[in-house]
Amino acid sequence: MTGQQLKNSILQMAVQGKLVPQDPNDEPASVLLERIRAEKEQLIKEGKIKKEKNPSVIFRGADNLPYEKVGKNEPVCIADEVPFDIPESWEWVRLEAICTKLVDGDHNPPKGCSYETAYVMVSSTNINDDCIVELEKVRYLEKNIFDKENERTNAATGDIFFTSVGSLGRSCVYEGGLNICFQRSVSVIHTLIFNYYLKYCLDSAYIQQKIVREATGTAQKGFYLNQLALLLIPIPPIKEQHRIVSKYLETVQMQKEYYKTNETLDVLNSRFPATLKNQFSNMLFKENLFPKTLPMSLPPFCWSVFAQKKNSLSKRAKSNVTSMNRSFSDGIILIMRRLMELNVASMMSCHLRFPIRGNGQPLAQLA
Repeated sequence: MTGQQLKNSILQMAVQGKLVPQDPNDEPASVLLERIRAEKEQLIKEGKIKKEKNPSVIFRGADNLPYEKVGKNEPVCIADEVPFDIPESWEWVRLEAICTKLVDGDHNPPKGCSYETAYVMVSSTNINDDCIVELEKVRYLEKNIFDKENERTNAATGDIFFTSVGSLGRSCVYEGGLNICFQRSVSVIHTLIFNYYLKYCLDSAYIQQKIVREATGTAQKGFYLNQLALLLIPIPPIKEQHRIVSKYLETVQMQKEYYKTNETLDVLNSRFPATLKNQFSNMLFKENLFPKTLPMSLPPFCWSVFAQKKNSLSKRAKSNVTSMNRSFSDGIILIMRRLMELNVASMMSCHLRFPIRGNGQPLAQLA
């Protein structure tokens, strides 16, 4: 298992409700979603957000299967679209239903200044390792141009930045401190659930694989706003969202140590001298590894078995083809097998009560 596979496994457990136990005293996610819908209705009335054209509501039917009602349409069963089962206290929801902001950056960004300013425009290359990176490689803007660009995304502390073009699927939670706007390759998400839970959900193998599978484009692949809005997100109770994130963060140091160890092993394996590998392999097939004489107490069939083995390996040593292609790990395995053979021969020479013949039956029964 690689370091990335370890991370994927932990995050997948998280979004399936298997990382922390469920607490029956938690307010169920269905109540949380009702509260979010009411909050969004209020923001629409106040003119702070736009009304969704066809809002989605997902619920469990009498048959315990998931159904979705979109706008004024009749509910439709979406069991085939749901990727895995979730706990009873959880709910499925479209991403847009739990967000008050889901926008991307400028599709035709300005050229920027040839000198540094306090206003920056970033792209997907600046989102990596759960944070904003390489600020020396950003596009600097004059204040008036920045103000115009900022009307589109209006990044605020707690927003999630998500790379949706080029380098797909990377994300971070914005901690503030910058006058920042974006090119099209970055989407900005403001959610009404726990933002770090949503961020790690977007990092999960379930979402990442879907993005890779459904991204479109030729020169640069993209996973665009309409696709992002329709992502199915598994929603736990709000208290469980916090427990999941806390438990995941406890594993981060372990993941780093695992990454480091795995990388060290890869380096050692790549640098292991090929000549030493060959020495191990060649040694295995040299004739002098076999005893010149076998114990006289061995049953007659053992003489023929060891003679055949000896002749076979001697021929392979002369050809030197197989030995040159064996890896170091194969050599170790063969050494262990050889030691086991010698141990068997030693045990037979000590007159085992029931020595085993090649077909697996006790010699005493075959006599």
